[in-house]
Amino acid sequence: TGAPYSLTLAAAMQTAPGATAPPPSSPAWSIEGQLPPGLALEAATGVISGTPTTEGTYAFTVTATLVDGRTAAKALSIKVITALAIITPQAIPASEVGVALRVELGATGGTPPYTWALSTGALPPGLALTAAGAIVGRPTSPGTFRFTATVSDSGGQSQSYSATLIVRPRLALATT
Repeated sequence: TGAPYSLTLAAAMQTAPGATAPPPSSPAWSIEGQLPPGLALEAATGVISGTPTTEGTYAFTVTATLVDGRTAAKALSIKVITALAIITPQAIPASEVGVALRVELGATGGTPPYTWALSTGALPPGLALTAAGAIVGRPTSPGTFRFTATVSDSGGQSQSYSATLIVRPRLALATT
């Protein structure tokens, strides 16, 4: 939903078994059934385009009609899903050397399952990003670490999350 979509329909004449050629004239296109809300068919060009607004699977039949009245029809469907989006804290809390840290990065929409990977930068030594989106471990070095994690869904969508993680030296009390 919310992403531009375009599909160009095409017709061909079967000239011999297994062989096809373009039709002698451009067909007029029509649809029986329902396109996803936000999409429309341009009858003269066979282009289905627009920006879908509602999730769901929409089944319809397209028909190509030549000027001499010959027709061909085909059943199709379009599945509309919510775009992949990251749902995670705006900032990762600061940590201390040697203190266990676990931060869950999350995503919604798209086509689960999701897979997370570090795409740029680096996490502090001692921390790792799991494929499930958890930053886990015990940082071993202080510093400021900038990184980008990318989530991908099984439908080929991806989104990135950039963050800075600050690791402070651990405060220790000394006796004299």
